[in-house]
Amino acid sequence: PGMQEFIDLVVKSARQAAPASELIFKSHPYDTASYDFHGHRHERRKSIPELLEDASLVVTYNSTAGFEALCQDVPVVCLGESFYTKEEYVYKPESLCLDDVVIAVQKAVAKGCKRRGNDIMANVLYYYQVPGSMYKHDAKDIVSAVNYILKDLYR
Repeated sequence: PGMQEFIDLVVKSARQAAPASELIFKSHPYDTASYDFHGHRHERRKSIPELLEDASLVVTYNSTAGFEALCQDVPVVCLGESFYTKEEYVYKPESLCLDDVVIAVQKAVAKGCKRRGNDIMANVLYYYQVPGSMYKHDAKDIVSAVNYILKDLYR
């Protein structure tokens, strides 16, 4: 879905799943388009970490804001795919139909975080990060990175 369809879906699902909740939308910093936030707050100035301080839930499509939320022990409903959208981390609706999104939001509100942020961070660092620098590397670093990747493929 496009951004306006995403906003519409989040607003409708929140009305059904958690009608008293305050919604705060945070656009991507490079997104300059205008959207209808249906009277809800649109935050451009505060950073994601600042917004997460008071957040009880994050709904995202595939933003790294979802990963940041998980690391801060804030439950996440993820509507798309990303490196962190594993079943043991996020609430993922079966489809993007309203009823499925409402169910995912209700579960996240009722149950909270599925795993602690430190566990998620450690897992992502282990499985998705290769030691070294992308700014300065030599042949030894490249061989080391390839071996690091291959060890998990063939274990």
